[in-house]
Amino acid sequence: MSIQTKTLAIIIFSFILLTISLSLTLLKISTESYVQLEQSNVKDHLQRVINIIQFEQNNLRQFTGDWAIWDDSYKFINDQNSAYIKSNLTTETYTENNIAFIAYINRAGKIIYGKSYNNETEQLTDLPANLLPYLKPGEKLLQPTEAFEATCSLISIAEGNFIVASYPILTSNSQGPSPGVLLMAKRIDQAFASNISEVIKLEIETFTINDKLLPEHKNILHKLTDENRYITDVLNEQIITGYTYLNSSDNKPSILLKLYVDRQIYLQGKETRQYMIWSIILVAGTLTAVLIFLIRTLILGRLSNLSTQVNKIQQSKDLDQRLDQSSDDEIGRLAANINNMLEAIQHVNHNLEIEKITSEKANKAKTEFLSRMNHELRTPLSAILGFSEVLEAEFKHTDSDGIKADIKKIRDAGKLLLSLINQLLDLSAIEQGKHTLDITHVNIGESIRNILSLLKPIADEKGVSIVDTTKQYDSIFVIADHNALNQVIINLINNAIKFNKENGNVSIGYRNTDKNQVVIDIKDTGIGIPEDSFDKIFEPFARLKNTKNIEGNGIGLAITKSLVELMGGRITVSSEPGKGCCFSFTLPADNVKAA
Repeated sequence: MSIQTKTLAIIIFSFILLTISLSLTLLKISTESYVQLEQSNVKDHLQRVINIIQFEQNNLRQFTGDWAIWDDSYKFINDQNSAYIKSNLTTETYTENNIAFIAYINRAGKIIYGKSYNNETEQLTDLPANLLPYLKPGEKLLQPTEAFEATCSLISIAEGNFIVASYPILTSNSQGPSPGVLLMAKRIDQAFASNISEVIKLEIETFTINDKLLPEHKNILHKLTDENRYITDVLNEQIITGYTYLNSSDNKPSILLKLYVDRQIYLQGKETRQYMIWSIILVAGTLTAVLIFLIRTLILGRLSNLSTQVNKIQQSKDLDQRLDQSSDDEIGRLAANINNMLEAIQHVNHNLEIEKITSEKANKAKTEFLSRMNHELRTPLSAILGFSEVLEAEFKHTDSDGIKADIKKIRDAGKLLLSLINQLLDLSAIEQGKHTLDITHVNIGESIRNILSLLKPIADEKGVSIVDTTKQYDSIFVIADHNALNQVIINLINNAIKFNKENGNVSIGYRNTDKNQVVIDIKDTGIGIPEDSFDKIFEPFARLKNTKNIEGNGIGLAITKSLVELMGGRITVSSEPGKGCCFSFTLPADNVKAA
């Protein structure tokens, strides 16, 4: 996935996440706000209902007062004249003023007049039987008359719920003493609720709080308290209901009011939220598109163009080309750095070309030198070795030990020089890649034992014993060049003998590893090698300071390392100065042949 695709994906994902988070937050906040606003609206309507009821109470109190403070009423309660009843207490008085009942009661508690209007029969009837306990002397509705105070309270009886106004009867000049009280009442029923509904344009229901109250209304009533006089309940998507209650004269809940309110605020809020969410999506989408356009134009497009130019240079391998660095920002500076790098690469390539030419000339000169040395030195060297053997044969039976020793020095020096020439030629062939290998299956134990039989006289002459632990592993084969492997083993064992101590020993062994390789270990008890010289000893002509008196030219280990690596192996050394060292090299195991 390209960086452009990743960047665009991150931007889009971020804006989607931001839009969702913002929408959810806005939805939560606005929902809570509209719910609170809706609940507040319902409570306001409930308060309006209470206010209307209180207004009806005040009207009833005032209407009762108008009748109670009247000379005719004052005279009637004293003489009970029938003319007053015929003229004033007619059916029309009840119906036109929406009066449920009227009662005149003297100071002794005697009902001088008391009639109730029956809505069903449209006739005047006796007062409700369950009202009579409220009309006994000492009850709240009948006192205190001396103070000329009016009372208005709600009573709930089996016949219904009523607003009852009680007013002391006085003369038209509000003079007493009051001979009694006048009671007038309005019925709180569904008709009463309908009248209020017409005023506030909302549906209202009333429920008498008694044993017949529905369970759902009982649950609502339990939630209503003096501190929480209004509660709401969502009926459906369109309607929310509000509840409150009215206390009777004994200050106990007697009527449950239920108000139905259209959820216009909620629906408006819902619509508003939808508009806001779509607005957020539209704004976020527009900002995303603009941001993507700007990023692609100012950053990603330029990076893509930069990448295209670099790929073009890579494919054409034309380091003379340069990137566009017209802008002075990070991308422009990056292009400038790449151009500087191209110039540096050109400079390095130029130097490498020069070094290559120099190296090729040096290799050619080395090859010519080695070829000439091989021809110029090997011919006279062969003659020297031949004549030294002739001289050695002629003086074999003489008593001149000095001459014999000199002839032997000449022959040994010649052999050493010839060995050096051969090693130089081998090393040169390896470095030039001209050394060919004949990879085959080699029995490692057999090869080691053959080599030990050749080197044992040299070890005996040096006073070094050889410990061979390879006999128990005759079935182990490696994949290697037979001659190269022999040369490696000979070089390492020969060094172990040469650099060993008198009466020291050399141990040869090998083992299989879990990585399908065979490890050959050659240990000695010689002078050892310092750790800081481990890498140096594998360089051509490298000689340690404490080995200058020991015969050698420093080429053997370099050839050994190269041959091991050509056969797919690796050589390492571990040592403790003064206690000997161990050379270990690996070769690929021939599991098929071993099986």
